[in-house]
Amino acid sequence: MKEIANLIKLDFTSVKRKIIIPFISIILLVFALELFTLPYVMCLFVMPFIGDFVQPVFSVVEKNRYNKLYGLLPIKRNNIIIARFCFALIILLSTVILAIVLGYITFLFPTGEINDTINEAKSVAEELQKGGFTVELAASLGFMIGCIVTSYVCTLTFIFGIENQLQANLIFASVTGAIVFICIKAFDISIYAVMNKLAEFISNNIALTFILTYLIGISFLALGALISILVCRKREL
Repeated sequence: MKEIANLIKLDFTSVKRKIIIPFISIILLVFALELFTLPYVMCLFVMPFIGDFVQPVFSVVEKNRYNKLYGLLPIKRNNIIIARFCFALIILLSTVILAIVLGYITFLFPTGEINDTINEAKSVAEELQKGGFTVELAASLGFMIGCIVTSYVCTLTFIFGIENQLQANLIFASVTGAIVFICIKAFDISIYAVMNKLAEFISNNIALTFILTYLIGISFLALGALISILVCRKREL
């Protein structure tokens, strides 16, 4: 456990200069957007991709050949992978807190007579908040999607390396998209009907949805870590 904690610190130290300024810039941009649009911008449009801040860690490790250094030290490969996914989880959970805080701060700002469209958007946000689609719930959905995307990206990067990760992403996304499209056509699935049922389930089971989103998100990260460990272990044999 101590080794994993030290590896997380090492990951953060390796990339803190590369991610802190972009991260702060995104937060400020999102805050400005939320003031003039919806308090859910951070939750639903930024959080799903926040895991990309883990990517510089892979670049630094490969560029500085840390893998060779790890091979000389008594560090388990499994712990390196677990630490990388834990680092991603910490970033995502930190973003959840920021998203909730930013969301409630923007609710405090009066829109005044800035623009009719902006006032309407704010009114919609307030109605959603009262109706149960709170900032916390939006953040939990953003967290779940962010975990799925991050798990997918990190797993492919561990398997194929940072240089081949982009090609692997495109191929995997294309194959997955093709499979989904074929299933929709073969089983005559209505996306509109599915979305309606999903929205109905969320509105009727807000507390359960809140719990499930975090469990599903963390489960995807754990699955990504497990697949990465198994593939890397097999490669070393």
